[in-house]
Amino acid sequence: MLTDQKILIAEDEPVSRLVLQRLLKAFTCISVTNGQEALDVIHQERIDLVLLDIHMPIMDGFEVIERLKNNEETKDIPIIVITVNQSTEDEIRALDLGAVDFCN
Repeated sequence: MLTDQKILIAEDEPVSRLVLQRLLKAFTCISVTNGQEALDVIHQERIDLVLLDIHMPIMDGFEVIERLKNNEETKDIPIIVITVNQSTEDEIRALDLGAVDFCN
């Protein structure tokens, strides 16, 4: 059942966060506004998918990907980067670190 899946939305822009939550209303979504909050939630909850912004305060998305992929307990959680940034360098870096997709 889809609603059993937990999606973590890590996005500092309120409007973008709200749009994602509405689009994914069939799922259980947890929203945070920075990378450190994302890591805190992931270590407390079973998360099935992370939708991650790259440019966030406190800890950026690149560091979040790196920490998750270097941790045996979280390395298999799929991460999709969702950002308005259209930098090819950011896309390559995110995918090289272990994100499964990059959407802008």
